Amino acid sequence: MKIRSVLLATVCVAALLQHEPTAAGMRNSKDLTLSCRLAKTIYAEAEPVLAFLSVKNRGKSVRCIPSGLNCGIGLQVVSLEGGERLMPPRWMDSSWGDGLQANIGPGETFAAVLDPLTTYGDYRRGAGSIADRLGGSALPPGRYRLISSLTVRETNGKKGGAYERVQGNAVDFAVVPLEDDTSSAQLVGAFLRSASWRDGEYVARSKYCADWVPRFYSSGFLPTVFRASGSHMKEEPLGALLSALRANGASDIMRANILQTRLIIHPGGGELRVLLEQIAEYELTGPTAEIIGTWATRVARPNAE
Repeated sequence: MKIRSVLLATVCVAALLQHEPTAAGMRNSKDLTLSCRLAKTIYAEAEPVLAFLSVKNRGKSVRCIPSGLNCGIGLQVVSLEGGERLMPPRWMDSSWGDGLQANIGPGETFAAVLDPLTTYGDYRRGAGSIADRLGGSALPPGRYRLISSLTVRETNGKKGGAYERVQGNAVDFAVVPLEDDTSSAQLVGAFLRSASWRDGEYVARSKYCADWVPRFYSSGFLPTVFRASGSHMKEEPLGALLSALRANGASDIMRANILQTRLIIHPGGGELRVLLEQIAEYELTGPTAEIIGTWATRVARPNAE
C-alpha cells in the first residue's frame, strides 16, 4: 500500500484554486517557459489522460521547480459541453512527504508526466468498469480543455519573496464511451471477465494485474494495470520493459510515464545514477530523454528544501 500511495500522490496535480498566491504578489516569469502536450486527442472512458509537461529555464541562474503534489504545478480541466465550465477538483490524499523539487540550471529542462484524472476524475462505479475494479477514476464522455500553469517563488523556493506565474498552453481532448474504442473495449472486457479477486484482496489483485501487464503494452490503459500490480512493477528490468513498449508501439509519452513510475520506486544514490546512464544510451530524444535528464539532475544536484 505504501508504493500505491506514493504513486497516487505523485501523479496528482495541484488544485490551483486551493494554493494560488494573491494577484498582488504575482508576476509573469521572464526566465521559465512551460509546454504541455498529450499523446492523442481522443480517450476511452477511464483511460489515463497522460500530460507531458516540460519546463525550460532560459534565465541565468538556477531555479527551483516544484515537482509533486500541492507544490505549484497546476492542470485545470475545463468541460466544453454546453459552454466552458471549470471542473471542480475532487479531494485526494496528500501524504507523499519527501518534498522532491528540481533545481534546474540555465538552459536545463524539468519534465514530468501527470494524469489530470487523478484530481478531476469522478470515482466510477458500475458493472464492467475497470475504474471501479481497480479503484480508479474517469471523466464522463464529452469534450474538454486542459490548461497548464506553474507557480514558483522568485527567490529560488526560499521563504519570502514574490511569486512568479508560468502560463502554459491549453490542449483540447475528448472522452468517448469505452465501447466506442473497440480494441480497448475488447481488452478491458477480457481483463475484467477473468478477474476473480475480491475487494481487499490486494495480493491476489496485484499478481493478476502483473500477469496482464504485457497484454496492455500497446493499450492506453497500461498505466492503470501497471500501477495496480504493486510491487510487481519492479520485476522486469527497466531496459527490457522500455524496449518491449517500443516494440509494441507505445507512444513516447506512455514510455515516459512508465519510466517515471519506475524511477519513483527505484532506490536512490549510486544505483540510480548507474541505471540512468544505462537507459540514456538508447533513449536519446523525446519525453523519455527529458525524464532521464530531470532525474539525473536530481541525483547530481541536491534538492532544495
